[in-house]
Amino acid sequence: MLSLQGRSDASSAELSAFVSGTHPRLGRDSLVLRLARRSGDDVLRLIASYVLCPERPALTSQGGTLKLIDMDSRKCTRSFMEKTDSPSEVSAINTVAVDWKRKQALTGSDDGCLRIWDMDLGVCIRSFAGHAAGSAIQRVDVDWEGRCALSCSVDCTIKAWDLDTGLCTQTFTGHTMAVHAISVDWKHRRLLSGSQDCQLKLWELDSGACVWSIDAPEHKFHEIVADWERGQALSAGGDCVKLWDLMTGMEVRRFAGEGKTSIAQTRSFAVNWAQRVVLTDSYDSACNLNTMRLWEIDTSRCITSFMGPFGFVWSVAVDWESKEVLTSGDEGLNLWDLDRGSGIELGEGLATKGGAHRAVVLSQ
Repeated sequence: MLSLQGRSDASSAELSAFVSGTHPRLGRDSLVLRLARRSGDDVLRLIASYVLCPERPALTSQGGTLKLIDMDSRKCTRSFMEKTDSPSEVSAINTVAVDWKRKQALTGSDDGCLRIWDMDLGVCIRSFAGHAAGSAIQRVDVDWEGRCALSCSVDCTIKAWDLDTGLCTQTFTGHTMAVHAISVDWKHRRLLSGSQDCQLKLWELDSGACVWSIDAPEHKFHEIVADWERGQALSAGGDCVKLWDLMTGMEVRRFAGEGKTSIAQTRSFAVNWAQRVVLTDSYDSACNLNTMRLWEIDTSRCITSFMGPFGFVWSVAVDWESKEVLTSGDEGLNLWDLDRGSGIELGEGLATKGGAHRAVVLSQ
């Protein structure tokens, strides 16, 4: 959906309209529409300018509540949670996947349940379980066209689901500790998983067979994002982010701050495979601060760094067009200008000190 922004002082019906490129901040998905009036000397004089731009929604979780955000106004436009007789007992949501076209979201929670949400109505339309009771779900990955999903949990398993029936269709076992990260190649039916047992595993999705397993000492996996076409993956764990070659299963390089410290934790990152850059977050518990660093993937050169939010960060999302970074963590939501490394004030309903936020997803 497009929104129209602008003003006009037109007083004549003799108007000409023309598109004059894109908006410098909103990028290639925006259009600048200009209206002009032809004067007596046959010269077109500009009388109005409008910006046609796509909506930029984001979705985040705070406890058991989902919040829909308009990134242009930086305000919360809707919040919703599962209806229950005891709202205080609603389980915290750890992970979210969104189908922006259908306006649906799939969430995984501390209670081990998955839920499908209608974001227009703000209601949970299906809830289903299969992981061990009370085993928190850490990550979900969804094939919305194929109506199936995968989830991983602290019960050491990965499960496949039919979204239309809510039935578990397959269980992957082999990890010995909580599984925190998965990345799925739905086209070629492959699955990459990372666990607190410091193992990275590649699976065949249909047979459930493990193709290979790699030990990564001191790298307790928290997040994985794969570029299946290039045969590469990035993972966050321990005090760094690592780049892996999926053909050989070998570590290619790592991205970490200067020096190695036992108190530094790297849990999250955001990657732009097309531009070959990755934004990492490193949390120092001694001073309760985060350092954000932007790296070149192919050289591991740090392009820029800046001090991030206070408190532990759970998730990092980047709008690479507008160069805005949205983080969720123990101290709430924070918005940053990637070029300047400076904070951007959030609007109504998104107070920085509004409580812990875990998952955050930007529309692409």
